Amino acid sequence: MTSEHIAIVPGVPADAREFSRLLLPSGEVLVAIYDTKAEGLMTHLYAQPNNLYSYTNSRFLQIDGEKVGVLLSYSQITEHNQTQNTSRLMIEYLGFGYYRRLLRMRTAHRAMGSLGPNEYLLSNIGIRPESRSRGLGRILIQEGIRQARNEGCSIVVGDAAPSNIAAIKYLEKSGFTVTQKRPSFKINRSEFIFYRMVYKIEC
Repeated sequence: MTSEHIAIVPGVPADAREFSRLLLPSGEVLVAIYDTKAEGLMTHLYAQPNNLYSYTNSRFLQIDGEKVGVLLSYSQITEHNQTQNTSRLMIEYLGFGYYRRLLRMRTAHRAMGSLGPNEYLLSNIGIRPESRSRGLGRILIQEGIRQARNEGCSIVVGDAAPSNIAAIKYLEKSGFTVTQKRPSFKINRSEFIFYRMVYKIEC
């Protein structure tokens, strides 16, 4: 029996469709906001540089050369620098539909908030359904912590729904603790509640 080769590789534009397919099952808020346009929008954004959903902010987990997981993550500085271009690219893709979804976006942003100084966000972690329950999520969390440390951040944050027991378990095993319960919010009749979980990087 041969052992599996597990690797973390940076995203490249050609991975756009794979990114969307891995990301969206873990991105219920994105699906609620952008509904039928969610997959196309994420594919469009991923292939462009300098936006929050770009390949430049993504890492893939591969097993024997096959991509089975994705991590989307970035720092407070990246969030600040790329938010405006993210909106521009969304308008480019959605047209007037961007403004029809603007209230949904603002509702989610008010509840989730922005990053603080020296913070690094694990925005989304997606794993293929058939590859779950193998500890792969924890590997991607550790990659996010490594990226945060490389960028000089001192705090890593992630948001997990109380019902997502697996995500909470992996974050806790990686040293994260729950610091607050985010305000609940509704989008398209779906209600969302998240715990803010924090990991402090030791100097």
